[in-house]
Amino acid sequence: MDYVEQAVLAPHNIESSRLYTAQQVADLLGVTSKTVRTWINNGQLIALRPGPRSTRIAGCSILQILGHRHDKK
Repeated sequence: MDYVEQAVLAPHNIESSRLYTAQQVADLLGVTSKTVRTWINNGQLIALRPGPRSTRIAGCSILQILGHRHDKK
């Protein structure tokens, strides 16, 4: 499945109240975990830090970035 197919299907696979790891988000969106971390560092994706070495992203934040990316196309 290529990036475009994943991006179209991703909203159906994302629960807005669930927390995801950076790798899970990368897998859902068909990008690398480095890209997800770049989005977090740039403020495009909001992440929680429950511990010093863990990052979690809320499903609603993922859905929001998909909406913004879709609007720009």
